[in-house]
Amino acid sequence: MRKLKKIVVSACIAALLLCMAPLSALAAGYELPSDVAKEMNARAAMTVYMEASAPAADGIAGRDSVLYEKAADTPLDPAATVRVMVGLYAKKLIDDKKLDINKATGIYTEMLRDNYIWGTGLTLANMEAGETWTVKDLLSLSMIQTAADAAVTLAATTAGSVDAFVLGMNEYLKTIGCTNTTLVNVTGLDDPRQKTTARDLYIAMRYALDDPVLEEALSSAEYTVTPVKGGEPRSWESSNYMLRESSEYYYEPMIAGKTGVSEIDGKALVSLCAIDSYRYITVVLGCPLEDEDGDTGTHYNATETLPRWAMNNFTYQTLVKKNQPMTRADVKLSWTVDSVTLVAKDTLTSVVPDELDLDTVRTEIKLDKECYEAPIDKGQVLGHATLYIREDQSLGTVDLVASESVKRSLLLFVWSRICAVITSPWLWGMIVILVVLLVAYIGLAIAHNREKKRNARNRSNRRYKPMK
Repeated sequence: MRKLKKIVVSACIAALLLCMAPLSALAAGYELPSDVAKEMNARAAMTVYMEASAPAADGIAGRDSVLYEKAADTPLDPAATVRVMVGLYAKKLIDDKKLDINKATGIYTEMLRDNYIWGTGLTLANMEAGETWTVKDLLSLSMIQTAADAAVTLAATTAGSVDAFVLGMNEYLKTIGCTNTTLVNVTGLDDPRQKTTARDLYIAMRYALDDPVLEEALSSAEYTVTPVKGGEPRSWESSNYMLRESSEYYYEPMIAGKTGVSEIDGKALVSLCAIDSYRYITVVLGCPLEDEDGDTGTHYNATETLPRWAMNNFTYQTLVKKNQPMTRADVKLSWTVDSVTLVAKDTLTSVVPDELDLDTVRTEIKLDKECYEAPIDKGQVLGHATLYIREDQSLGTVDLVASESVKRSLLLFVWSRICAVITSPWLWGMIVILVVLLVAYIGLAIAHNREKKRNARNRSNRRYKPMK
């Protein structure tokens, strides 16, 4: 019965933790006003201020500022926004193999058509079996126009087969932080097993925007293909209407973006918008196929809402200046000083709410040690400071470095090592063991001598025993 109670209690605790997990994710970012939230009709969303000086490889989440997120870790069907991830992995393979994208080619085969295209109803570039394109054309059109035939040809060309491409893509995505993504195709065809999240799409978009080839593809409103073999030159407009000036959904601040439509989870769009000097990556997933008024541009409307809200409510400010004193750290083994001033290694900037009082920003300082031993070099990192508003909203982290060099005293160093040896528990442990062994030896020696004397007396008594 006790074991059963323990199992029940453990199960209840586990269930409670699982229920609490989504709440932790939703706690990040800022709340939308009710009128803005009503306009933003999406099941999952993120809008992130992107620092232009922060390359993705340096750590995405630590450099960019999350302004809003809703169910950002909820898995949903990515539809054709998966092409951002396809483009990322294809470009990695291209770079690894040192392919010249303007010269290397791929062939659209009957096998690709029969196994991956026929009967799907996917958007196509109408490639014919045997038609040959450059890798650049395959990569560009698969992202710009959502051409499924170009996407499968790109995958087979760069990885040897579509299946090998999908397998490698899933492994690669995990290495860049897309840990909640599982992909089973490169086209965006609806499949209950194909899932990603708003956060993972943001990460993929962040990396894609750091690649000039992928950024160009995501930014193009129109693209012309000139086949190397078979077919005629032809042009297509982007499937992202917000990039097309002739469209009612045209949005001038949009720089780049990729759309997707899923019958399972609705419409999606991942994009980059620039308003004045501010750049925002916005992801919306699970938008309705149409709203109550019959408007089919729900993903466009949601995408426009978030950057506009961010621009109207946030400003970019310097929170910590380079070399700004932050705290002091204790120092030992120096005759001249017993502490050193720690300063900010770099300038820390972030977008913050317009109404934020900077005096209310909380600074949490963590040092690597309670006390540091000299020598210490000027500029040596000894800890870091993180700035917070609210308990869970981090504005950023900056390394703390020594403002000056501190020399070590040889005499104090030698004395500290002597004291360390004297006070070492290992030394005292050895001493205790030796004392115990010595006491045991003395005890055994005494006992042995007594036994020896007793035996001698017994022998003497037997030798001189009187005769009867």
